[in-house]
Amino acid sequence: MGLFLEQQNWSKEKIALAASHIISRTVYPASEYKTASFIKENSAVCELTGYDENEITKDQLYKITNELYSIKDPMEQYRANSYFYLFDYFATNARIYALY
Repeated sequence: MGLFLEQQNWSKEKIALAASHIISRTVYPASEYKTASFIKENSAVCELTGYDENEITKDQLYKITNELYSIKDPMEQYRANSYFYLFDYFATNARIYALY
């Protein structure tokens, strides 16, 4: 996802915030307010993404959610192409290995 967002001219800081938000909402699906609290009090997600946890606010999470939603369709297409390539690669190699 980071490569796609870089291609959309997103800064590294903005990508780290988006990753922090997506990971946190996957692990702890709650409101932006509760997610911000979760990140600051109960999570090491910012250690993974490199975003400063003290900078996270519910308002930033609302904003990044809207920005991610604005590129939803091209992002979904990018992910679909990545998955198709990945599974085609494994299927091709599985057939090759099966021949031996």
